[in-house]
Amino acid sequence: MKYRKELHKYFLEEDERYVTEIKGYDIDTQFIKLSPDGIMLLRKGYQSDGPSGPTWDSPWTIPAAFGHDAGYDLIEMELLPLEYQHVFDGLFYLWLIRDGNIWANRKPIIIRSVLKKWAENRARVWYEAVYYLGKSSCNPKNREPILEAP
Repeated sequence: MKYRKELHKYFLEEDERYVTEIKGYDIDTQFIKLSPDGIMLLRKGYQSDGPSGPTWDSPWTIPAAFGHDAGYDLIEMELLPLEYQHVFDGLFYLWLIRDGNIWANRKPIIIRSVLKKWAENRARVWYEAVYYLGKSSCNPKNREPILEAP
C-alpha cells in the first residue's frame, strides 16, 4: 500500500470553476483541470485545508482558499513552474476581494462599506503573507513523501 499523509478540512460537493490568467496549459488531473483558455475546474471531491495561517475560516474566504490550494497543488506536482506561485497569490487576493464584496452586499446597507473595507484589508494582509511565505508550501521539494505499509 502506498499513501501520503495530508490534512484537509473541506471537500467539494460539486464542481467549481475559476477564471485564471494562466493560458496555454492543458492540464488534467483527477481533481484539477486547467484548460488552455485559463479556466481552472476543481472537480467534486477536491480537498482543501481552507484558509491557512493565523486566521479563521469564513464562508466568503473558502472559495479563494480552494482556488489557491489547487494552484499550489499544480505547482507542487510540477505541472506548472514554481514562478506561478505569485500568479496564484494575486488571484487569491482578487478572489477574496470579489467574495468579500458579495458577502458584504448581503448585509444591511448601513454597514456594507465598513465590511467591504474590512474584507479588503484582511485580503491584503493575507496576500502579503502568502506572497512572502508561501513558496515552501508549493515547492515540489517540500512535498509530503509517499509512505509504504506494512
